Amino acid sequence: MLLHGMSLKGPSENICPVIYLKDYYALYQEGMSIEDTLRLIGKSYLSAQNSIRFQQDIDLSFDHMKDNLFLCVVNAEKNQEMLDSIPSEDRGFSSNILKYGL
Repeated sequence: MLLHGMSLKGPSENICPVIYLKDYYALYQEGMSIEDTLRLIGKSYLSAQNSIRFQQDIDLSFDHMKDNLFLCVVNAEKNQEMLDSIPSEDRGFSSNILKYGL
Protein backbone atom coordinates (compact mmCIF):
# COMPACT_ATOMS: atom_id res chain seq x y z
CA MET A 1 0.00 0.00 0.00
CA LEU A 2 1.38 3.42 -0.95
CA LEU A 3 0.21 6.44 1.03
CA HIS A 4 1.14 10.08 0.49
CA GLY A 5 1.58 12.13 3.60
CA MET A 6 3.42 15.06 5.05
CA SER A 7 5.04 15.68 8.40
CA LEU A 8 5.18 19.10 9.96
CA LYS A 9 7.63 19.52 12.83
CA GLY A 10 8.51 22.70 14.66
CA PRO A 11 12.08 23.23 15.91
CA SER A 12 11.09 22.62 19.54
CA GLU A 13 8.87 19.58 18.84
CA ASN A 14 10.09 16.02 19.40
CA ILE A 15 7.03 14.34 17.88
CA CYS A 16 5.36 15.23 14.61
CA PRO A 17 2.17 13.80 13.14
CA VAL A 18 1.92 12.48 9.60
CA ILE A 19 -1.05 13.91 7.74
CA TYR A 20 -2.19 11.63 4.93
CA LEU A 21 -3.30 13.62 1.91
CA LYS A 22 -5.61 11.32 -0.07
CA ASP A 23 -8.87 12.58 1.46
CA TYR A 24 -7.80 16.21 1.20
CA TYR A 25 -6.84 15.80 -2.44
CA ALA A 26 -10.25 14.24 -3.14
CA LEU A 27 -11.95 17.27 -1.57
CA TYR A 28 -9.82 19.56 -3.72
CA GLN A 29 -10.70 17.58 -6.86
CA GLU A 30 -14.40 17.84 -5.92
CA GLY A 31 -14.16 21.62 -5.97
CA MET A 32 -12.89 22.74 -2.57
CA SER A 33 -10.56 25.71 -2.95
CA ILE A 34 -6.86 25.18 -2.26
CA GLU A 35 -7.11 27.73 0.56
CA ASP A 36 -9.94 25.82 2.27
CA THR A 37 -8.14 22.52 1.71
CA LEU A 38 -4.99 23.90 3.35
CA ARG A 39 -7.05 25.31 6.24
CA LEU A 40 -8.55 21.86 6.80
CA ILE A 41 -5.08 20.26 6.75
CA GLY A 42 -3.96 22.89 9.27
CA LYS A 43 -6.88 22.07 11.56
CA SER A 44 -6.01 18.36 11.36
CA TYR A 45 -2.41 19.16 12.24
CA LEU A 46 -3.42 21.24 15.28
CA SER A 47 -5.84 18.54 16.41
CA ALA A 48 -3.11 15.89 16.14
CA GLN A 49 -0.64 18.10 18.04
CA ASN A 50 -3.17 18.61 20.83
CA SER A 51 -3.84 14.88 20.96
CA ILE A 52 -0.13 14.14 21.29
CA ARG A 53 0.30 16.67 24.10
CA PHE A 54 -2.37 14.97 26.21
CA GLN A 55 -0.74 11.52 26.03
CA GLN A 56 1.25 11.46 29.26
CA ASP A 57 2.32 7.84 29.71
CA ILE A 58 3.27 6.40 26.33
CA ASP A 59 4.67 2.87 26.55
CA LEU A 60 7.86 3.01 24.44
CA SER A 61 8.67 -0.70 24.66
CA PHE A 62 9.20 -2.52 21.36
CA ASP A 63 6.47 -5.04 22.16
CA HIS A 64 3.96 -2.21 22.50
CA MET A 65 5.14 -0.22 19.49
CA LYS A 66 5.98 -2.93 16.92
CA ASP A 67 2.50 -3.14 15.33
CA ASN A 68 2.48 0.61 14.57
CA LEU A 69 6.01 0.96 13.15
CA PHE A 70 6.40 1.73 9.47
CA LEU A 71 9.32 2.29 7.13
CA CYS A 72 9.78 5.75 5.68
CA VAL A 73 12.15 6.55 2.82
CA VAL A 74 13.62 10.06 2.91
CA ASN A 75 15.94 12.04 0.68
CA ALA A 76 19.34 11.63 2.38
CA GLU A 77 20.82 14.94 1.24
CA LYS A 78 17.81 17.09 2.16
CA ASN A 79 17.40 15.38 5.55
CA GLN A 80 21.04 15.04 6.59
CA GLU A 81 20.65 17.06 9.80
CA MET A 82 17.76 14.85 10.95
CA LEU A 83 19.57 11.67 9.89
CA ASP A 84 22.59 12.65 11.97
CA SER A 85 20.45 12.43 15.11
CA ILE A 86 18.36 9.27 14.53
CA PRO A 87 18.96 5.63 13.60
CA SER A 88 18.73 5.18 9.84
CA GLU A 89 19.85 2.91 7.03
CA ASP A 90 21.83 4.74 4.36
CA ARG A 91 20.84 3.68 0.83
CA GLY A 92 22.91 6.27 -1.05
CA PHE A 93 20.50 8.88 -2.40
CA SER A 94 17.87 7.88 0.17
CA SER A 95 17.78 6.63 3.74
CA ASN A 96 15.33 4.36 5.50
CA ILE A 97 13.97 5.39 8.88
CA LEU A 98 11.32 3.90 11.15
CA LYS A 99 8.36 5.95 12.26
CA TYR A 100 5.57 5.21 14.70
CA GLY A 101 1.94 5.80 13.78
CA LEU A 102 -0.40 6.77 16.62
